Amino acid sequence: MKYKIITTRGARPLVEVQFEDKRFSLVGEMLLAERGFLPQMRASLEKVLKSADTENETFAGNAFSLFITKETTKLSNDINGEEAEAPTKELSRLIKVYQRQYARIKR
Repeated sequence: MKYKIITTRGARPLVEVQFEDKRFSLVGEMLLAERGFLPQMRASLEKVLKSADTENETFAGNAFSLFITKETTKLSNDINGEEAEAPTKELSRLIKVYQRQYARIKR
């Protein structure tokens, strides 16, 4: 997953992720929509990645649901039914980077 993180300007700046491959654009939408749940989402991803006992995990936020396995995570937009898949390890790293960038603009 190759991407670029940008911060929009204005009265209410937002952190957006722009992907080279358009098939990951739903990941960017999910990060923006579920930014309040990112710590819990990342904990679910890490639980699967670091535990030998946990083969998969599910996570549901306000508008998106995740089905997490060690290799891939399936994202579903619960409002319009769109789906995408992303590598779990890369998604966890992206969430960490996104959280740091979002924390900077909240100061």
